[in-house]
Amino acid sequence: MDYESTVYDNLSELEKADLKLAQDLIEYEESYGEYKSQEWRTMAIEVYPTREDFAKGQGKDEDLADDLMEELDEMYNYESLDGRVIHTDGAFYF
Repeated sequence: MDYESTVYDNLSELEKADLKLAQDLIEYEESYGEYKSQEWRTMAIEVYPTREDFAKGQGKDEDLADDLMEELDEMYNYESLDGRVIHTDGAFYF
């Protein structure tokens, strides 16, 4: 199953490539207040251009992309306003 994604080593690398997206992720994390994690900032961040690419990257059929977003914990996934899906192995919150 072919899909597109870009992997960044950490938040600093993402900031160099897409400052706006990096800032959005930081705001997302900060919205959890005392439960925010920050562990994700030092881990790899994978950016998928669409839900369908995300679903394919997770080994699912693209028709299940919406269900996959609901099924997966928002602790590790974020959907930007422009439809990109960001995944990291480090949690955004505890």
